[in-house]
Amino acid sequence: MEGRSLPKLGWKDWVCQHSKLIIILGVIVLSLVILVGYAWAGKKVTLQVDRQVIEVKTKAATVEKFLQEHQVELAKGDEVTPGLETKITRDMVITVHRAKSITLIADGKEERIVTTRDNVEELLQEKGLSLGALDLVEPGLTTPLSSGMTVKITRVEKKIEEKEIVIPFNTERREDKNLEKGKTRVIKEGKNGKKIQQLEVTYIDGKVGETIILNEQVIAEPVAAIVAYGTKKTSGTIQTSRGEITYSRKLTMRATAYSPEDPSLKKYGGKTATGIKAARGVAAVDPAVIPLGTRLYVNGYGFALAADTGGAIKGNKIDLCFDTLSEARKFGTRTVTVYMLER
Repeated sequence: MEGRSLPKLGWKDWVCQHSKLIIILGVIVLSLVILVGYAWAGKKVTLQVDRQVIEVKTKAATVEKFLQEHQVELAKGDEVTPGLETKITRDMVITVHRAKSITLIADGKEERIVTTRDNVEELLQEKGLSLGALDLVEPGLTTPLSSGMTVKITRVEKKIEEKEIVIPFNTERREDKNLEKGKTRVIKEGKNGKKIQQLEVTYIDGKVGETIILNEQVIAEPVAAIVAYGTKKTSGTIQTSRGEITYSRKLTMRATAYSPEDPSLKKYGGKTATGIKAARGVAAVDPAVIPLGTRLYVNGYGFALAADTGGAIKGNKIDLCFDTLSEARKFGTRTVTVYMLER
């Protein structure tokens, strides 16, 4: 046995003896080849910029490098998901939301905002604005946002309300032959009625828009007034410096006096309300009591023509014109009897 040499192994024997090692080395090499191949081919990434979507392969290591590689420039306010420092992984989705300048009008306020939201609904959610069942939004919720757009919310609300309405009474006029013409007498006082209306009121941004009467109920009927009007003529005669004259009506009135010389009346240019010259013989009256153009005779003054009016001349008041201011002051204020002459 001593000095005997070992037999030489052939290649086939060597392979058989080291087969397990060879298999392991093969698997390792194949894996490396596959990994290198994948790395060389790049990773598939989906890029979405607002509403545009593309699929590309990239060798970039981070999101920031990827955007630079594809020349996607970011403006102030733009939002990138995931963040710029995130490492690229296979089948990653990178989303770029562009910042948009939007005018938002809601609840009585107008606000200019910058947002990266995609549509109107997302914008309202971002601002914490909720819509009521009847509220309107322009443009619609699904409308994509774009810079310069105006989004307006109109608040609409409907309420059922009750309202008390006055029903005016009518006036019944009755002829009274024993009552002097031009005079009236209340026989029965009128009384307003009352009704309740049930309304559907639509409020638009807090202001009443449309009102619909749903129902109404009369709770008190109006009571008509009855008024007698005189038809009795009261003509008579009086003695004047010009002889006996006939009048159709006699009035007791409070008389004042004025003159075109009064500085406060200069702006009227000496003219009356009827356009004639203001002078002695002109009287300012309330046309509801004495019609303009009526000839008059005034105790203590003489004949006059109702041809002027005045802001303070209401009811049983008359303002008599004198040529001079001293005459007007001398006349002063007094109670007079005014006769409306037959035409």
